[in-house]
Amino acid sequence: MQAKRESAESAAPAPAPLGRLFLVAALVAFFGVGMSAFLNYFKFKSALESAARSRMAVPALAVREGVQASLALGLPLASAAAVPDLLARERQADAAIRAIEVFDAEGRVVFSAGAAAPGSAIPAAWLVAARASAGDAWHVLEPDSAVLGFSLRNSFDLPQGHVAVRYALTDQQQALARMRAALQRIALIGGAATALLAMLAVWAVLRFSGRAQSPAAR
Repeated sequence: MQAKRESAESAAPAPAPLGRLFLVAALVAFFGVGMSAFLNYFKFKSALESAARSRMAVPALAVREGVQASLALGLPLASAAAVPDLLARERQADAAIRAIEVFDAEGRVVFSAGAAAPGSAIPAAWLVAARASAGDAWHVLEPDSAVLGFSLRNSFDLPQGHVAVRYALTDQQQALARMRAALQRIALIGGAATALLAMLAVWAVLRFSGRAQSPAAR
């Protein structure tokens, strides 16, 4: 009987080292907290981008309505004399707006409240995005700014050009930087606390398991 007991004990798998179990528990804890922080960061970024587009859509749509009111009278795009004042007024509506451009279907600036001169060509990326939009809103990201645009149509629903609002991303980038710093601190503290709790749980399970097996060994 003693020989059978010794044979069974020798055949039983050896328990994993405690240090390895602690390491696995800590890695799982840090991974979970890190993924949570990662997802929260991109959710926050998406919310900021959506809010900025909604805010910039207000002056862009106001300009489009004003220009299309002139186009509905049969005037060509270049003859809409009230547009420059409209652009200047809408540019003052938000401090983040750097420029508002109205350009024709060929990508030539017709009216501008910004640095672009009438007759100059818009950036190629704008024209590609505008043509790919199929008449809907379009958006272009630049290194430190973004552009939101809408198509312009006459009373026959024929495309005549586009209005584009170029706005700075400074406030958005600063908010993202603050969020990254806050999430890094939360991830480090939360990860350490979660890892400690996970290791304590592993230790408690092993301790309870060892106590449960002691009477059986006797």
